[in-house]
Amino acid sequence: MSAITPQKRYEPKDSITLGFSAAGMSAIVGTVVSAAQNSLGKHNFGAMGIFTRSGATIALFATAGGLYAFGEAASSNLRETNDAWNQFYGGALAGATVGVYKRTIPAVVGYSAGVAVLMGLFGWSGGHIGGIYAHMDKKEKAEWEKTFFANERRLPRSEVLEKLSAAPK
Repeated sequence: MSAITPQKRYEPKDSITLGFSAAGMSAIVGTVVSAAQNSLGKHNFGAMGIFTRSGATIALFATAGGLYAFGEAASSNLRETNDAWNQFYGGALAGATVGVYKRTIPAVVGYSAGVAVLMGLFGWSGGHIGGIYAHMDKKEKAEWEKTFFANERRLPRSEVLEKLSAAPK
């Protein structure tokens, strides 16, 4: 599968370090989400409800984020390429984590497939929220558009019809 944008050069990654750092950052996001859940719900836990009542959210975010980063880096290292399949495999691990949280096999398979496809497509389309032009200046953008939308070679209609009608009988 070739990506829309040029493929980045492969560089080895430390899977374990990337996984743990992503898990830490995801745990912070999970804590914020847990705090929002705690403040919106009715309960008697007070401020500790962030950890006691909705603390599983923190663990879910940390695990999914860590496994995504680990899966992406490990796939990149094992295949020695830097393409969208790495994001696909990382997304499959992260989605499976959400499915395990739901405690059903169909959820594991469904979330794994869904997140994998979303992350794979995101990586295939350039991996930038700002679009494929996010890292280009105006000159590069114009040159890229010229080559991307250029028609390599168009045959005249008569030649196409001649080739189609000259099929072996």
